[in-house]
Amino acid sequence: ISGARFWTAGEALTPAKADVIHRAGAEAFATYWVSELGPVGFSCPHFEGQNTVHCFRDALAVVTNRQKAPGTDSEVNSLLFTTLLPSASFFVINLELGDHGVIGPAGCGCSFSSLGFDTVISEIRSYTKLTGRGATLVGTDILRILEVALPARFGGSPADYQLVEQEAGAGTRIVLRVNPRMGNVPASQIREFFLSEIRKLFGGSLTSRIWTHADSVEVLAAPPIAGSTGKVLPLHLLGSSELSKPATGVMHAP
Repeated sequence: ISGARFWTAGEALTPAKADVIHRAGAEAFATYWVSELGPVGFSCPHFEGQNTVHCFRDALAVVTNRQKAPGTDSEVNSLLFTTLLPSASFFVINLELGDHGVIGPAGCGCSFSSLGFDTVISEIRSYTKLTGRGATLVGTDILRILEVALPARFGGSPADYQLVEQEAGAGTRIVLRVNPRMGNVPASQIREFFLSEIRKLFGGSLTSRIWTHADSVEVLAAPPIAGSTGKVLPLHLLGSSELSKPATGVMHAP
């Protein structure tokens, strides 16, 4: 497949994912699609391998709002969209979809820029949804599992369970951290219960199959990680720099 070009979608094009494509002699280009809005932007040769797209300003107006991400200790640039075309599937004004991004000038002089698409959105990621392995789950649904279902099944409090979405080489790892004070609970039992709860969610059945097939869910016997202010928050989505280090203390299944 050397010389091929891949247009990626479904989750952020990270350096690790781009490197896998590059090692095969191919190129990776990011795209940004939203089901309610259609194509928001595509990458160009100048931004090959990067999580950056030219914004299609003829169809959408995009601004950012700096705010704290729900359930986390991080501030984000929330992207707000307004449709401009009468043919748009939905008419929206400042629609917030739970995505973070940085808006700036393109400065690349490519064909997109010459057509007037001279604004780019970079560092695109979700701050309210799990998007690993191309699956999408709403963060509030995950919080119910962490704060209600898991404590009810295995004991402890909501502060004893934390879900971390991390880059792991060419893929995304879903790490469920369980406080060791919970006792000698088999990791396989916790993992299966967690996945059974995921299957109950909208789109959860497919997500569970994808995560199981990719073996991307890991249970760790480790205390939840405190944020920069000392708070222990239940959910850390992809892009949190403080969680970029490899996790340790795997709770092995017997």
